[in-house]
Amino acid sequence: RSDNFEFLGSRIDAIDNFPLMGEVDLVFSRPISQIENDRVLFDGKKWDVPDVEALVKLNGASITLIPVVPLVPGERYQTAMNNIRVVSQQGQYARYIPEQLTTSTTAERARISTPSVFYTMSYSPTVTVTTSFKDGSTPKNYRWSDALGIGVSFDEQGQATTSLDLSTIEDNTSSININVEVESNSGLMAYAGIKLVFIPDDQTLLAYSSEYGDWVGGGRDVVLTADDGNFTGNISAPFDYINMRFDGSSWWDLDLAAEQGKPLQVGRYSGATRWPFQSETAPGLHFSGESRVCSQGNGEFEIFELEFENDNISKLAVYWIQRCGNEEEPALRGILKFNSDYSFNQ
Repeated sequence: RSDNFEFLGSRIDAIDNFPLMGEVDLVFSRPISQIENDRVLFDGKKWDVPDVEALVKLNGASITLIPVVPLVPGERYQTAMNNIRVVSQQGQYARYIPEQLTTSTTAERARISTPSVFYTMSYSPTVTVTTSFKDGSTPKNYRWSDALGIGVSFDEQGQATTSLDLSTIEDNTSSININVEVESNSGLMAYAGIKLVFIPDDQTLLAYSSEYGDWVGGGRDVVLTADDGNFTGNISAPFDYINMRFDGSSWWDLDLAAEQGKPLQVGRYSGATRWPFQSETAPGLHFSGESRVCSQGNGEFEIFELEFENDNISKLAVYWIQRCGNEEEPALRGILKFNSDYSFNQ
């Protein structure tokens, strides 16, 4: 019968000692064709515990949920799928019952670093994990994994630093999620995850990757090129401020400023605060669009290429990180290229 599609229950890794990047399997009575939902989360049950977005994998009659980044140790979470509807292959709908879980108190949160989160498909990115353990033990084993199982492999599996082999993933892949488990010589575990976004090899483009909870980017990954709209730039003497604007089906503004009276040039600008309210001795940064702005912001940016011609911007390549609040707030990472051959792969 096609009318007995229902939620049967959950399979959870140690519900009272849940790994920080553990999996939750939601099991249904029939194979699933698709999920209709707004957002899938691990919902922190205390006001000061941030929600964490979940990756979703369909596996026949089950749905697997995996945190995008590690959960907070020793905290309670609930699986939350806002307005979700699970659709069977026969077109029937079913809903699920949220599960409560408590994360491990002994596990740690590690950190994955990479030169950029934006890469072209032809490049093999390198990622590195760093962590420290409370008991002073040292890392012994590293287990890298492709969170969604789309074909990423690891050239140096078992090492703290590894190159990614992307040769077997689909050409239309927009992003990948990489996870790692680190085991210490005393048996403690640490976890980390990162998302990498693919961009075309265009001279002019805007791309951003917004973490869940970021107001401006809305938790999305977006790539826009000259085919999608117009890029224009404005500068102000003495070349200490520039504005880049994209106008298309959406609109976005990037404002960058050096310390007052100093010209913008190639280099890194740390400690940036919300333009145009930065102090005279601090750089200014603001990325906004679609009527969403940061009321308070901080971050940093790095200019890799900047050229002027007849008092106009002729070339620009810049990377930035913006948070609407303090360093604990969700981040928006972005790049903008304007008539530039600079490669963010390097």
